[in-house]
Amino acid sequence: MRFRYKCEGRSAGSIPGERSTDTTKTHPTIKINGYTGPGTVRISLVTKDPPHRPHPHELVGKDCRDGFYEAELCPDRCIHSFQNLGIQCV
Repeated sequence: MRFRYKCEGRSAGSIPGERSTDTTKTHPTIKINGYTGPGTVRISLVTKDPPHRPHPHELVGKDCRDGFYEAELCPDRCIHSFQNLGIQCV
């Protein structure tokens, strides 16, 4: 996977899930424990090492704006998968 610059005008490609292989695609997924009801998830990129700081690259995709992903969560599901998220170099 190669991150793309905005000026390249090409798709950044989807971020693969933890168990993705060459033949099977998975997507990043979270599980919420101990809570049922409506909610919002907001995802951003941070640096790998503590103290974690905002990363200069941006998330891009359908529900992304200004480098953040934000979406309403279904109250009846505790597992949420995020498709079509990519990373773009700034």
